[in-house]
Amino acid sequence: MTDTATELPYTIHTTDDGTPQEGVWQPVGTDDALKNGFDSWYGVTLCGIGPEDEPPVEFIALGHDTDRRALVAAANRWMRTYWEWPNLLGDTSRAACTALRPPVNAHVVLLRATAAAGAWEDTWQAVTVPADTPGAVPVTVLDLKSALDNPVRLHAQVEDLQARIGAWGQRPPGWWPSAGRRSSGT
Repeated sequence: MTDTATELPYTIHTTDDGTPQEGVWQPVGTDDALKNGFDSWYGVTLCGIGPEDEPPVEFIALGHDTDRRALVAAANRWMRTYWEWPNLLGDTSRAACTALRPPVNAHVVLLRATAAAGAWEDTWQAVTVPADTPGAVPVTVLDLKSALDNPVRLHAQVEDLQARIGAWGQRPPGWWPSAGRRSSGT
């Protein structure tokens, strides 16, 4: 595979003989997006993006008119559905979403792999581009990286866990003494 420079602000992957392995894809409505890895919850059509086989580090939602609360709720639903997290950031504390950056409006070109890409056929990638780029799609980006790495959020998780343990009377629910321990009663 080689990268073929274009006059546009992105490259197209090609085979060694120059056959394009990907082309520009513009979702034609929600149904087309759903067929290609997006989901739609709470009126938001979105997809998690990031390294393969890892939880997404950011989400993109189609359009610029996305309500922030609906976007966070849809991303939360994505994480619960596909990664079985109890909530968006994997914790139950009230401070879970305080470290989220505000969503950002951007434009991306979605490059979908063709049959020439072999095993990668029908996968796609998003490349951030200027708004006037041919094929640019308006999206709203929700970045999780800063929130996932935020030490204040991690500290809040520890405090929440300590409070829960305290509420359990210093013993987690279902805790039983070991079989070798004897009661001091008569």
